[in-house]
Amino acid sequence: MKPLIGISSLHFNWTDFQNAFERCVTEFKFEVIEFSYSNFFQEKEILQIRELKSKYNVKLGLHIWDNIPEIGKDLSILKMNDYLNICLTAGFDFITAHLGKYSERQIGLNIVFEVLGKIIPLYEKKNVIICIENHYVDELGNCPEEFLYLFEKICSPSLRFCFDYGHANLTDNIFEFIEKLYPYFGLAHISDNDGKIDQHIYYGDGNINWKEVLTYTLKKGFLGPYIIEFGGKKENIEKIRKFELDLKNLYKEFFI
Repeated sequence: MKPLIGISSLHFNWTDFQNAFERCVTEFKFEVIEFSYSNFFQEKEILQIRELKSKYNVKLGLHIWDNIPEIGKDLSILKMNDYLNICLTAGFDFITAHLGKYSERQIGLNIVFEVLGKIIPLYEKKNVIICIENHYVDELGNCPEEFLYLFEKICSPSLRFCFDYGHANLTDNIFEFIEKLYPYFGLAHISDNDGKIDQHIYYGDGNINWKEVLTYTLKKGFLGPYIIEFGGKKENIEKIRKFELDLKNLYKEFFI
């Protein structure tokens, strides 16, 4: 076993799907691509993604952006069914979703619970995972307790946690998230910031103590995928390699 590393489609440069897969697998030597959902996922693109996944033998994620509580239960269920169909056709292994934002937190959280409770059995039957991600202080999912509320009510291998280190840095609870939710980890997002704004700046350029937090995460047994989410289209190969090297060296230090 070794740490599994991937990259978000929003954080490296690519010209088309073929180029995205080629760069991820051949150039970066990564094993996971997390694509951002948009309307360009038409039938032709979906089928192309499926072919490329088979060719390059990678895991695929689909990052969606819906505000589930605001959309409402019924429409959210329909949309999540649509996403499942896209996953099955294109070969996506997991979806990354936010809990959203709602004026009354508990009501919003209950809406998310009702939606997940309805669709998770369908995802589990098809072996597709939904990873729910921690977010900003004014949004749902800014503390471990709100995720524990969902995980304790919905016990399924198809419901996992996406831990975003940058978001947890903004809410000042990185270690609390790791300590309380590591049994549910399915995915991690890697980006840095100054603790005030979600800047998605390069690894090591913010105020996150990466050696400390990555060591703590690895010691809890989580080996990935760790998805690079820094730099945007201002791609920095040096910083990408620095993260990769640091993670692998920490793993060797404690596990080999």
